[in-house]
Amino acid sequence: MPPKRKLRILISNDDGIGSQGIMALGRALSRIAQVTMVAPEREQSTMGHALTLHKPVRIFHVGSEKNLDMWATSGTPADCVYVGLRYVMKHKPDIIVSGINRGVNLGNDAYYSGTIAAAREGAVMDIPAIAASLDYHYEPGKKGSYSFDWAADYIVELVKNLVENPIPPSCLLNINFPNVPAGKVKGVRVARQGFRIYTDKVEARHDFRGKKYFWLGGKYAGFKQIEGSDCEVLDQNFISITPFRIDLTQYDYMETLASWVPDPHQKGSAGTAKVAVPISHRGLQSRRPRVAARAAALKPAAVAKADSEAGSKAGSKAGARVQKATSKKSKTKSGASNAVNKAVKRSSPKTSARKKSSTRKKK
Repeated sequence: MPPKRKLRILISNDDGIGSQGIMALGRALSRIAQVTMVAPEREQSTMGHALTLHKPVRIFHVGSEKNLDMWATSGTPADCVYVGLRYVMKHKPDIIVSGINRGVNLGNDAYYSGTIAAAREGAVMDIPAIAASLDYHYEPGKKGSYSFDWAADYIVELVKNLVENPIPPSCLLNINFPNVPAGKVKGVRVARQGFRIYTDKVEARHDFRGKKYFWLGGKYAGFKQIEGSDCEVLDQNFISITPFRIDLTQYDYMETLASWVPDPHQKGSAGTAKVAVPISHRGLQSRRPRVAARAAALKPAAVAKADSEAGSKAGSKAGARVQKATSKKSKTKSGASNAVNKAVKRSSPKTSARKKSSTRKKK
């Protein structure tokens, strides 16, 4: 059930505090929640999940609007969420939203994205998290005319539904919006993670002192044709949503791996390793009770009561069926027992006669 108080939402990004996307997001969410914005003071794209541990991180209060408090840091996107949770916010947020990023975060981009890293930092703390990106062709130094508002409005509706339908612990939703006006969006699809292709390149140059320096990366060159992938779905002008989990274990390979890794005490030996966790657990199975508990806690009282009554009725019906079946079995056993006794009596006339004569003598 949604909290009676106003929702608390922490937002961040990797484009920086001054980006159009985070401002549109913050103002839209402030209509339904108390929003705290903690974002990098400058762009931190492709920073991944880096934390600043070997130099100080500075934080500045930028300003406030109705239901929106804005802070900037000198750190990475993950730093922003880390500091936001432990210093800026006085209470734990209900949801963390990162974005809206200018440019998509699809497929293998997830491993480099600062936008997704900010959301992941929240998911690590078991806080429901969303990473949002728009297929927006940004040119540095040129102010774009494309609006983030419709994507921000969609996230508001998504957050409302998420409160009623909690996602599993240690999970985040990666959402990408197509580069079309809102009216031309075909719909929304829950998709799998795809794979984007780039012309990987290292370009060497020389500075004015003659020393070499390098530019890394290349141009986007398409995506692998994977049916139902986030890349494919977005290319068809659907909104793409992919659930990501923190646990990266490949469970279906554990038994195979255990069959060939070498033994540390015997050279040339293999196959002695054991899988520490039962293969049947498949990662998130052990967390299902926690998910069920959270779902029960957030379920509206009327629904919970209806579920309880339905369960009670179902239990009564099941009990009646069991009792009826037991009664039938009992009658069947009783009938069979009587039939056996009669058969024994017919097959043993002398025994019956002896019993009768013995009874007469006693009398």
